[in-house]
Amino acid sequence: MSEHTTDGEGDRTANAADAADRPLLVAELVLSRHRPTECTIYPFDADDLERTTAWITAEEGSFVSTEEME
Repeated sequence: MSEHTTDGEGDRTANAADAADRPLLVAELVLSRHRPTECTIYPFDADDLERTTAWITAEEGSFVSTEEME
């Protein structure tokens, strides 16, 4: 999982992994002082448009940690 802090600037960084080591899905947390945290799950090779139109994004309060589910 990658974690980014933003205030709506849209700043994203790419992971530099070998093709064999790339995960199928990536979970990204976007933290903001003025909005709830968002978690977006998308394919590793998705572009910015696909991240917002074709994949899952949930706001804080809509998701729980895996430890809570055990």
